[in-house]
Amino acid sequence: MKTKYIFLILCFLGIAMGSCKDDSASNPAFADDELYIYTDMLESVSAIAGTLTEFPILVSPADGSVSVKWLLDGEVIGTAPTLSYTFTQTGSFKLRFEAVRNGTTNFREFTLVVTAP
Repeated sequence: MKTKYIFLILCFLGIAMGSCKDDSASNPAFADDELYIYTDMLESVSAIAGTLTEFPILVSPADGSVSVKWLLDGEVIGTAPTLSYTFTQTGSFKLRFEAVRNGTTNFREFTLVVTAP
């Protein structure tokens, strides 16, 4: 009976130690012309004038080789993947996110409606 308990304890310790291996994942390799944009934003977005608004986007690869910019009706208003901006005018605008890597450009365009508070 005692040997069964010792065997079970040894099995449990083996399983526990085996599950403690290094689970760190490495980033996948990207070709020079690969560039991806991930967002759950819809084609039409909204904001309230005078209120700080954030629009988050993820780009891959995330290794510093991608430059990004946000454009509001053609004017650059941000250069980070997440736009944090306070819109001052109400109306309908074209909001564009551009990412560039090694000469490859990828973009997303949105219709932005800014309403009064």
